Amino acid sequence: MAKQTLLGDFSARLNRFLQPILQRSDKPRRKFVRQTLQGILASGSLMVTEIARQIHLRSTALDYTAKRLCRQLKAPTWEIQTMQELHLESVSPLIRPDTIIPVDLTDLSKPRGRRFQYLALVKDGDTGQINPGYWCMEAYAVTGGDTTPLMLEPFSVEDPQTPGQNLVILDALSRLKKAFGNHGIYTFDRGFDGGAILNHLLDKNLRFILRLRGDRHLVLSENVHAAAVDITDRLRQLKERLRWRTSRRRFETHMIGYQAVRLPVRPEPLYLVVSIIPGKEGGVMMLLTNLEVNSFGDAERVLLGYARRWKAEEGIRLLKQEVGLEGFRIRSLEAIKRLVFLAMLAIAFLVMLSLRALSFAERLVRLGKPLRRAKGAIYYRLTRGVRKLLTLAASNPSLIRSLQNG
Repeated sequence: MAKQTLLGDFSARLNRFLQPILQRSDKPRRKFVRQTLQGILASGSLMVTEIARQIHLRSTALDYTAKRLCRQLKAPTWEIQTMQELHLESVSPLIRPDTIIPVDLTDLSKPRGRRFQYLALVKDGDTGQINPGYWCMEAYAVTGGDTTPLMLEPFSVEDPQTPGQNLVILDALSRLKKAFGNHGIYTFDRGFDGGAILNHLLDKNLRFILRLRGDRHLVLSENVHAAAVDITDRLRQLKERLRWRTSRRRFETHMIGYQAVRLPVRPEPLYLVVSIIPGKEGGVMMLLTNLEVNSFGDAERVLLGYARRWKAEEGIRLLKQEVGLEGFRIRSLEAIKRLVFLAMLAIAFLVMLSLRALSFAERLVRLGKPLRRAKGAIYYRLTRGVRKLLTLAASNPSLIRSLQNG
């Protein structure tokens, strides 16, 4: 009885999560999205056969359910663009003026893939090798210790409908701007240090923190042009600070500094913020921002804001480990985009549970029977609890039927 009540609460909360996202979808599409999310969470996989195995009823054949899912994923009568916009609209209350929004590109590597549509070459982030696969545009909202997926969109430069990598990034930033207005601080790594992206950020009046490669030419207040690395070498406004290195469990000394600058062809005031770690294992980090920096405290806040960009790495790791983001077998690029979007929604739902219904999320965690000493990383334990709940439901046809029908 307790598990049936828990399942009923889970079904109701999933309904509330999906309602704003599916408000413009027809009934068959709503049912398909709901079933697929349940199948992804129950199986921890993006393989259609594994998803079908979790949601098919005994009155139907497994292969029929799998074919039905494939037809829905490939159907020409729906697009995920509207659902993506509604998803951003539904999470917009979470985005405060100072919310960190990491934006990045990740790879969906398919080293043995040959027949996937529009395969391109990508750099595998795990091995460093160049493999066939797809690039994937990703964005998250970091609120406290939670990382909410905002956008996860595979693309291929081999696709005739893809205008180019930079234009894909600019389009994504425009849609985020439309959804969140001037709220949020966008953070980028060195791969985004390009003129087109910087100009777009300034044109759209987006607040940002961007890590520089070092060869970016900047203009000082005396109209002196210099590379960022040269400005850093000559920077006199440096102050010693201590920072806690979690990986080494100790405090380390680092120097921080800042300098007012601007781009050679832009009038907007910008700031170069640097962090220098001395020693053989140290290095220099240079950040460009349009946030106002008038003190060492401001500079340190910029550094801490950029450090939260690493939450994007945690987000994509969760997707790859818990829902098998790279494990899809469907070959159509449009179907891949839809499946990846649904995987992102599945994780976003778990994040919303921890944000808005923590006590319920803890009940699901306990159902998964985690180790006593397991602390942190609640989403990994939460996915196991949800998987256990849905597995129990799958053994009862009446329960799974009521779950699928909402």
